[in-house]
Amino acid sequence: MQRQQLHLSSYQSHTNLSRTLVSRFCPVPTRCRSQPNRRLPCTPVAAAATDRPPYSSRLNGVSLLSHQNGVYTVGGSIETPVTQSKVYDMLIDYPNLNKVFSSIDECHTLTEKQALQLLQICRWEFLAFSGTFKTLLNVDEERDAGRVVFSLIKSSFMKDFEGQWQLTESPGGGCHVEHRLKVQPVLDAPPLFSGYAQRIFVKQVTKVLEDLLAALKAQE
Repeated sequence: MQRQQLHLSSYQSHTNLSRTLVSRFCPVPTRCRSQPNRRLPCTPVAAAATDRPPYSSRLNGVSLLSHQNGVYTVGGSIETPVTQSKVYDMLIDYPNLNKVFSSIDECHTLTEKQALQLLQICRWEFLAFSGTFKTLLNVDEERDAGRVVFSLIKSSFMKDFEGQWQLTESPGGGCHVEHRLKVQPVLDAPPLFSGYAQRIFVKQVTKVLEDLLAALKAQE
């Protein structure tokens, strides 16, 4: 009888030792306590990136629309996932326009007979020359229509100027941004340099849209 008890005690000790070694060197995968019967990972799973914009802001292109009687009209557009409201707020944040557009050194708001006006110090470049000039503009805001129009009041650099932004909400929730520039310089370009002047204004509108593009990508 004593031998049987001794043999049983030795067997139980050997079994407990085996279980201890198995549990130590062959750990069983743990389960989440909240659902013990289902093989679910206890670590959080990264959410699917379904809220990312379907595309990044991009420049569609810029072209000369017309050149008549010394007046150049150039247009271009941008597609962006940024909402129309945010783009509009960026365009009418006048004190900070110089942080968006490299052609603007300073921008100050004025009020004349309840009309909004802007005094801008702008930068110009021609061949190896560059400088600044002051421009006084009238501003017409039409938020519901997604439109902002800048028209010339006075400038030593231009006879006529009109810059228009037109925003249209895209089906995917983003925004189509169209910019049109109409400008007549103080000095008419000779026919020999007409093509060069056209390229200058196309380049100018391209740079304006590229500056806005960089600001929009920061908002994505």
